[in-house]
Parts: sequence; structure tokens; C-alpha cells
Amino acid sequence: MKGRILFSGAILAALVAGPAMAGDIINGDFTQGGTGWTTVIINGGTGGVAYAGGTAKITGPDGAAGGGYVEIFQNITNPQPTPPDKVIQFDMVSYTTVDTGYTPAFDSPYISVNGAGYGMNENGTLVAGLTPGSGTQNGYGNVGEGDGQASNVHYSLTVPNGCLTQQRLAFGVDSADNLFGPGILTLDNVTSDCVPEPTTVGLLALGALALIRRR
Repeated sequence: MKGRILFSGAILAALVAGPAMAGDIINGDFTQGGTGWTTVIINGGTGGVAYAGGTAKITGPDGAAGGGYVEIFQNITNPQPTPPDKVIQFDMVSYTTVDTGYTPAFDSPYISVNGAGYGMNENGTLVAGLTPGSGTQNGYGNVGEGDGQASNVHYSLTVPNGCLTQQRLAFGVDSADNLFGPGILTLDNVTSDCVPEPTTVGLLALGALALIRRR
């Protein structure tokens, strides 16, 4: 009897902690170089991507008149029927640019999911509305403005129903001008997990409690 209670208690603890399906990102820690990632350069000038030390270093366009970007992407191809929501997390190891003092910034790092772009703020939040390569400056975060640099920032993005369909996940540096130097984004620890909704976790926990009480 005691063993059964302990076993049920372990299940309950796992549920309350927030179970997640296995991640579906290939080489999110970049220890295998660029394996699993594809590079795209649009009006990129001297921009490009380098992999070293378990990071991806994305150098944006330099001289991208009218807009351009450099990005890496991969398609996440393991849809799960449940749980529905997807949580994407990553670390911005650093971002630097000499194109400083402008609001919004002319050279900006971004993450995009199925073409919907998000600019990055230095406090770890994301700003929706960025369109890479558009040549506009709407929707950028504040990374790269003012001092032109930021480091060691963790980001998390929840994609509603993202586990039900394939996702095109991209990271890059966008440029809206043809002046000064490029922005440089160093990226690491990209993960993608299917996480149950809080209500689902609560229901599962209640079920486990009922099972314990019955036993």
C-alpha cells in the first residue's frame, strides 16, 4: 500500500511540475556546427553566419540599402496532437552594433515563427510586428539602441497551438539602412517543447489526487 501511495505521489509531483513533450529542435546548442540549420542572406553585403564554441554568430547586412537580413532557420516537423501550445526558448549570448543611438534601431536581432517576426528587448521580452527585409523600422525591440550592445539575455516565446502544425523557426539580424556597420547576434541554447495548458495540468493533478485518495 505504501509503495502504491509513493508511486502515485511521484506521478502527481511530475504533473504539477509541468510535463512537456520531448523537444524537436535539431542541434539547438550548436555543438554540431550548423547541422540542421539553413542560412538565408537577403541583400546581405558582407553578412554571414559562423559557428564556433557551441554558438551561432549571425552577422547582419552591411550596406543593405532598402532593407535586408541574414538569418538561420529550420522547420520543426514533429506536430503533436496534445498538448497544443509550443514554448520556444533561447539565449542571446551577445548583440553588438556600431549603428547606435537610434529609436528604433536600424540594425536589429529578431526571431520569427512562420514569418511572424519579433524584435528583442534587453529585459528578455519580445515585441511582435517585425517584418525582416521590409526596410522599415516598425516593431523592433530596444536591443541595439543607445549603447548598441546587450548580453546574456534569456527569451521565451509561447506559440498558441504551435504543436499542432509545422513551424518555420528563424533567427537573424535585420538592417533598414545602408550606413555604418552591421549588427552581430550570438545565439545559443535554442529549445522547443510542447507544454500542457495550466488548466490541463490542474485536471491531471486532480485526477492523480483522486486516485491516491481512493487507494
